[in-house]
Amino acid sequence: MKKINEKGFTLIELLAVIVILGVIMLIAIPSISSVMTNSRKDSFIRSMDSYIDAVRNMATSGTVKYLPDTSKASVVSLRAVDLEKMTGAEAKSPFDALWQTTDTSTEAYVVIWNGGSPASPRYEFYFAGRDMAGNCIPLTREGTAERSDITTGCEITPITESTTTITINGNSGINIEGNITLK
Repeated sequence: MKKINEKGFTLIELLAVIVILGVIMLIAIPSISSVMTNSRKDSFIRSMDSYIDAVRNMATSGTVKYLPDTSKASVVSLRAVDLEKMTGAEAKSPFDALWQTTDTSTEAYVVIWNGGSPASPRYEFYFAGRDMAGNCIPLTREGTAERSDITTGCEITPITESTTTITINGNSGINIEGNITLK
């Protein structure tokens, strides 16, 4: 009797490997997706900090006003902020979508507000931003943003040339002055 060459895999063995790989994929893909989303949210927060730092530099150089009156705030559209690798109009969020800004309205901006008193100012910086894909963070004080703050569909007060007030830290009716042009 002649022996049959037994090199290779049977159909059952190949199907078992395919099933095992499928199970591994079902487990791995959501985990990788979650890691990527968290990474983008962390980048969103770092971008927020970069924009705040840029606006702080603009205020220090006199381009933006520090307003000592606690009933007033300066608002700066992201279109007016140039970062190292992008200009305001071309800037994208970490989710690779342009910020929600036009020549007449913005839903991506930095606010400077005196949280102290006129005699003893304590300037606070806030960021609100929505990108064209709907990812957003509502008006959030510098240094307090968390991953869970970044969602889709959050409420952001759009700033237009006719917007006169904004609510900051529960204080409604803060007058917007020293507005940087939206263009």
